[in-house]
Amino acid sequence: MTKLPNPTALKGRTTREIIDDSIAGGVDCAFTESVALKPYIEKKIATLKVKGRLSVDPLEVYESKYTTHVKENGGSWFDAKKRMDETGGFFNPKTQKISLKLRTARVESAVHEGIHLLAHEQLRKTFGSALDEGLTAYFTDVILDEQGLKPGEAYPDPKGAAAAVVSFAGLPMVARAYFLGEVSPLLNGLLAKLGNPAFTAWRSAMAENRWNDAAKLLTPAR
Repeated sequence: MTKLPNPTALKGRTTREIIDDSIAGGVDCAFTESVALKPYIEKKIATLKVKGRLSVDPLEVYESKYTTHVKENGGSWFDAKKRMDETGGFFNPKTQKISLKLRTARVESAVHEGIHLLAHEQLRKTFGSALDEGLTAYFTDVILDEQGLKPGEAYPDPKGAAAAVVSFAGLPMVARAYFLGEVSPLLNGLLAKLGNPAFTAWRSAMAENRWNDAAKLLTPAR
């Protein structure tokens, strides 16, 4: 990860800064300015804009939207209530909208959900939500770092496990799987390098939130 020479999109912002709707244009500009992710998102950002899709909502509005989102994905009102305090925002793939919680959402939240907007659904379908969230947090840090901001704090353990995947398989292969849905090269590459037993163990570790175990399986022995 490398800071851009003259980033302007999030100039004057901080990672943990509380935000309002005005952040949307800055996030779009940060994606446009990105050098590291340009090969994978350049075509998408021409039409997929955060501005017009992002809203920073009062608590009661956010709770209503989030509950609907959880129910649409097979959860219950109880599931939504249980997770409500843990979330500062979410992306709804059905509506292509981002909802952030007023007085809670930060710059990191907006970039994170914006990355979700650009993601291809095939990565989550193939590898599961743990790697999807970890890579979302990882790519959020790529953008924040390019803009000269500190790393984000969301999903630290999945992010660490995702970083191990990037180190093991290489950024281009992982980014093409995440943003473009080209999952076969990543899937086959992991299988080829790890072998079936270790690959199965890695998938189990990711699914069971055993982040250190997952990362160790991708770390060469010294």
